[in-house]
Amino acid sequence: MRKRNRIISVFLLLLFVIVLCLGAADTGYKEREQGGRKQKEELIVAVLDTGYTGDSDRIIGEAVSTIDGKADINDGNGHGTDMVNIILDYPPEQVKVLPVKIADYMGYSTKEAAYQGIRYAMENHADIIHMSLNMSNLDKDSKLAAILEEAIHSGIDVVVSAGNSAKDVKDV
Repeated sequence: MRKRNRIISVFLLLLFVIVLCLGAADTGYKEREQGGRKQKEELIVAVLDTGYTGDSDRIIGEAVSTIDGKADINDGNGHGTDMVNIILDYPPEQVKVLPVKIADYMGYSTKEAAYQGIRYAMENHADIIHMSLNMSNLDKDSKLAAILEEAIHSGIDVVVSAGNSAKDVKDV
């Protein structure tokens, strides 16, 4: 079940990124004219997950981990690397990825680590923030809820998973 949920989550993120690249949505990032059609110069997807281990010229930004205060974003779990590689494998070249390590090798994170990761993504001009993590019972008045609201109101699209518990998203 967990693998199926991961595939569905990745498919939805990928579909969302492709739609944005094709110009079906306007999130305010840089555009240029080419043959009468607007194309995006660069689309930055911040992946807030277990880190990233790999090498690509489409990885941008400084390596950052919000879980230990170090610049080491090596992925001891593999989930973050999977998410980044799927994004890099399919969409057009103008898609860049900003990996931010907010979870440890077991996939555990804290609300503070997530908050810091979202703040970092905003400061580095992310167009999309992707988080594959489960935070049930998020207090709508919390610091984390406030920064998510701030990101959305600033024009950043936030994509999150609904978790692995097979609940209706309205109940999460």
